[in-house]
Amino acid sequence: MPGCIRLLRLRARRYLSSRQDPGFRPGLIRGAKNREVDMVQGLFILAVLVGALGCGKEEEAAELKDYVLAIKQLHPFCQSVEATIVRFDDPTQDITSADIQAARELLAEYSRAVAAVAAPTEKQAKNTHGLYARSFEEAERLATDETGDMRRQAHSVAIGLRNLRRTVEDRVYPSLAVLLARHKLEGGAYELSWPKAN
Repeated sequence: MPGCIRLLRLRARRYLSSRQDPGFRPGLIRGAKNREVDMVQGLFILAVLVGALGCGKEEEAAELKDYVLAIKQLHPFCQSVEATIVRFDDPTQDITSADIQAARELLAEYSRAVAAVAAPTEKQAKNTHGLYARSFEEAERLATDETGDMRRQAHSVAIGLRNLRRTVEDRVYPSLAVLLARHKLEGGAYELSWPKAN
Protein backbone atom coordinates (compact mmCIF):
# COMPACT_ATOMS: atom_id res chain seq x y z
CA MET A 1 0.00 0.00 0.00
CA PRO A 2 2.84 2.52 0.68
CA GLY A 3 3.96 2.05 -2.93
CA CYS A 4 0.46 3.00 -4.13
CA ILE A 5 0.50 6.16 -2.02
CA ARG A 6 3.94 7.09 -3.33
CA LEU A 7 2.68 6.62 -6.89
CA LEU A 8 -0.35 8.78 -6.18
CA ARG A 9 1.81 11.55 -4.79
CA LEU A 10 4.02 11.42 -7.87
CA ARG A 11 0.96 11.66 -10.14
CA ALA A 12 -0.37 14.57 -8.11
CA ARG A 13 2.98 16.36 -8.49
CA ARG A 14 3.02 15.79 -12.24
CA TYR A 15 -0.55 16.95 -12.59
CA LEU A 16 0.02 20.16 -10.70
CA SER A 17 3.39 20.89 -12.31
CA SER A 18 1.82 20.40 -15.73
CA ARG A 19 -0.56 23.21 -14.89
CA GLN A 20 2.58 25.35 -14.42
CA ASP A 21 1.52 26.78 -11.13
CA PRO A 22 4.26 29.28 -10.18
CA GLY A 23 3.67 28.58 -6.46
CA PHE A 24 4.05 24.80 -6.81
CA ARG A 25 7.26 23.17 -5.60
CA PRO A 26 7.41 19.36 -5.94
CA GLY A 27 9.76 18.94 -2.98
CA LEU A 28 7.22 20.44 -0.59
CA ILE A 29 4.26 18.25 -1.52
CA ARG A 30 3.81 16.90 2.02
CA GLY A 31 3.60 20.20 3.75
CA ALA A 32 1.98 22.07 0.92
CA LYS A 33 -0.52 24.67 1.88
CA ASN A 34 -2.02 24.52 -1.52
CA ARG A 35 -5.55 23.10 -1.16
CA GLU A 36 -5.55 21.84 -4.71
CA VAL A 37 -2.58 19.56 -3.99
CA ASP A 38 -4.25 18.13 -0.91
CA MET A 39 -7.51 17.60 -2.75
CA VAL A 40 -5.92 15.79 -5.71
CA GLN A 41 -3.87 13.59 -3.37
CA GLY A 42 -6.92 12.78 -1.29
CA LEU A 43 -8.98 11.86 -4.34
CA PHE A 44 -6.31 9.53 -5.69
CA ILE A 45 -5.89 7.82 -2.31
CA LEU A 46 -9.63 7.49 -1.91
CA ALA A 47 -9.98 5.95 -5.37
CA VAL A 48 -7.27 3.38 -4.63
CA LEU A 49 -8.79 2.46 -1.26
CA VAL A 50 -12.30 2.07 -2.67
CA GLY A 51 -10.98 -0.12 -5.47
CA ALA A 52 -8.98 -2.28 -3.07
CA LEU A 53 -11.90 -2.71 -0.66
CA GLY A 54 -14.32 -3.54 -3.46
CA CYS A 55 -12.09 -6.31 -4.79
CA GLY A 56 -11.60 -7.72 -1.30
CA LYS A 57 -15.33 -8.02 -0.66
CA GLU A 58 -15.92 -9.92 -3.89
CA GLU A 59 -13.12 -12.35 -3.07
CA GLU A 60 -14.47 -12.80 0.47
CA ALA A 61 -17.95 -13.54 -0.86
CA ALA A 62 -16.63 -16.09 -3.37
CA GLU A 63 -14.55 -17.79 -0.70
CA LEU A 64 -17.51 -17.86 1.70
CA LYS A 65 -19.74 -19.37 -1.00
CA ASP A 66 -17.22 -22.15 -1.64
CA TYR A 67 -16.82 -22.80 2.08
CA VAL A 68 -20.55 -23.01 2.78
CA LEU A 69 -21.11 -25.32 -0.18
CA ALA A 70 -18.30 -27.56 1.13
CA ILE A 71 -19.94 -27.60 4.58
CA LYS A 72 -23.29 -28.48 3.00
CA GLN A 73 -21.64 -31.57 1.53
CA LEU A 74 -21.24 -32.78 5.14
CA HIS A 75 -25.01 -32.82 5.72
CA PRO A 76 -25.23 -36.66 5.56
CA PHE A 77 -22.95 -36.75 8.61
CA CYS A 78 -25.36 -34.43 10.44
CA GLN A 79 -28.25 -36.71 9.55
CA SER A 80 -26.37 -39.76 10.82
CA VAL A 81 -25.44 -37.98 14.05
CA GLU A 82 -29.07 -36.96 14.61
CA ALA A 83 -30.32 -40.51 13.93
CA THR A 84 -27.73 -41.92 16.33
CA ILE A 85 -28.73 -39.48 19.07
CA VAL A 86 -32.39 -40.43 18.66
CA ARG A 87 -31.55 -44.14 18.74
CA PHE A 88 -29.27 -43.86 21.79
CA ASP A 89 -31.84 -41.72 23.66
CA ASP A 90 -34.65 -44.23 23.06
CA PRO A 91 -34.94 -46.45 26.17
CA THR A 92 -36.63 -49.21 24.16
CA GLN A 93 -33.57 -49.69 21.94
CA ASP A 94 -30.95 -52.31 22.78
CA ILE A 95 -27.58 -50.68 22.24
CA THR A 96 -24.75 -53.10 21.58
CA SER A 97 -20.98 -52.62 21.66
CA ALA A 98 -21.09 -52.66 17.84
CA ASP A 99 -23.55 -49.70 17.92
CA ILE A 100 -21.25 -47.80 20.27
CA GLN A 101 -18.23 -48.51 18.07
CA ALA A 102 -20.16 -47.45 14.95
CA ALA A 103 -21.11 -44.15 16.63
CA ARG A 104 -17.47 -43.53 17.58
CA GLU A 105 -16.36 -44.23 14.02
CA LEU A 106 -19.06 -41.89 12.68
CA LEU A 107 -17.77 -39.12 14.92
CA ALA A 108 -14.16 -39.74 13.83
CA GLU A 109 -15.14 -39.75 10.12
CA TYR A 110 -17.14 -36.55 10.53
CA SER A 111 -14.18 -34.93 12.31
CA ARG A 112 -11.81 -35.89 9.49
CA ALA A 113 -14.26 -34.58 6.89
CA VAL A 114 -14.48 -31.18 8.62
CA ALA A 115 -10.69 -31.03 9.00
CA ALA A 116 -10.36 -31.70 5.26
CA VAL A 117 -12.42 -28.61 4.37
CA ALA A 118 -10.13 -25.67 3.61
CA ALA A 119 -10.49 -22.93 6.23
CA PRO A 120 -11.49 -19.51 4.86
CA THR A 121 -9.05 -16.61 5.17
CA GLU A 122 -11.56 -14.00 6.36
CA LYS A 123 -11.13 -13.65 10.14
CA GLN A 124 -14.66 -14.39 11.38
CA ALA A 125 -15.18 -17.26 8.93
CA LYS A 126 -11.78 -18.70 9.90
CA ASN A 127 -12.71 -18.47 13.60
CA THR A 128 -16.03 -20.18 12.89
CA HIS A 129 -14.24 -22.99 11.06
CA GLY A 130 -11.87 -23.31 14.02
CA LEU A 131 -14.84 -23.60 16.38
CA TYR A 132 -16.35 -26.26 14.11
CA ALA A 133 -13.13 -28.29 14.11
CA ARG A 134 -12.60 -27.89 17.89
CA SER A 135 -16.14 -29.00 18.70
CA PHE A 136 -15.09 -32.57 17.86
CA GLU A 137 -12.39 -32.65 20.54
CA GLU A 138 -14.85 -32.62 23.45
CA ALA A 139 -17.35 -34.84 21.63
CA GLU A 140 -14.68 -37.44 20.90
CA ARG A 141 -13.34 -37.27 24.46
CA LEU A 142 -16.81 -38.06 25.80
CA ALA A 143 -17.63 -40.64 23.13
CA THR A 144 -14.43 -42.62 23.64
CA ASP A 145 -14.88 -42.86 27.42
CA GLU A 146 -14.84 -46.60 28.09
CA THR A 147 -15.48 -46.51 31.81
CA GLY A 148 -18.51 -48.34 33.11
CA ASP A 149 -20.85 -50.81 31.53
CA MET A 150 -22.37 -50.75 28.05
CA ARG A 151 -25.25 -48.52 29.12
CA ARG A 152 -22.92 -45.90 30.58
CA GLN A 153 -20.70 -45.93 27.49
CA ALA A 154 -23.77 -45.48 25.26
CA HIS A 155 -24.82 -42.57 27.47
CA SER A 156 -21.35 -40.99 27.11
CA VAL A 157 -21.48 -41.35 23.33
CA ALA A 158 -24.93 -39.74 23.24
CA ILE A 159 -23.73 -36.81 25.39
CA GLY A 160 -20.75 -36.27 23.09
CA LEU A 161 -22.97 -36.29 20.00
CA ARG A 162 -25.50 -33.92 21.61
CA ASN A 163 -22.69 -31.50 22.54
CA LEU A 164 -21.48 -31.59 18.94
CA ARG A 165 -25.02 -30.98 17.64
CA ARG A 166 -25.51 -28.04 20.02
CA THR A 167 -22.25 -26.38 18.96
CA VAL A 168 -22.89 -26.81 15.24
CA GLU A 169 -26.58 -25.91 15.35
CA ASP A 170 -26.37 -23.03 17.85
CA ARG A 171 -22.98 -21.49 17.14
CA VAL A 172 -21.40 -22.56 13.83
CA TYR A 173 -24.44 -22.32 11.54
CA PRO A 174 -25.68 -18.99 12.99
CA SER A 175 -22.20 -17.46 12.61
CA LEU A 176 -22.08 -18.51 8.98
CA ALA A 177 -25.63 -17.18 8.49
CA VAL A 178 -24.47 -13.75 9.72
CA LEU A 179 -21.55 -13.78 7.30
CA LEU A 180 -23.82 -14.83 4.44
CA ALA A 181 -26.26 -12.03 5.30
CA ARG A 182 -23.42 -9.48 5.15
CA HIS A 183 -22.79 -10.53 1.56
CA LYS A 184 -26.53 -10.77 0.81
CA LEU A 185 -26.28 -14.53 0.21
CA GLU A 186 -28.74 -15.79 2.82
CA GLY A 187 -31.20 -18.57 2.02
CA GLY A 188 -31.43 -20.82 -1.00
CA ALA A 189 -28.36 -22.82 -1.88
CA TYR A 190 -26.41 -21.39 1.07
CA GLU A 191 -28.90 -22.12 3.86
CA LEU A 192 -27.47 -24.30 6.63
CA SER A 193 -29.71 -26.09 9.12
CA TRP A 194 -29.35 -29.09 11.35
CA PRO A 195 -31.66 -31.96 10.34
CA LYS A 196 -34.69 -32.57 12.52
CA ALA A 197 -35.38 -35.97 14.03
CA ASN A 198 -38.00 -38.05 12.22
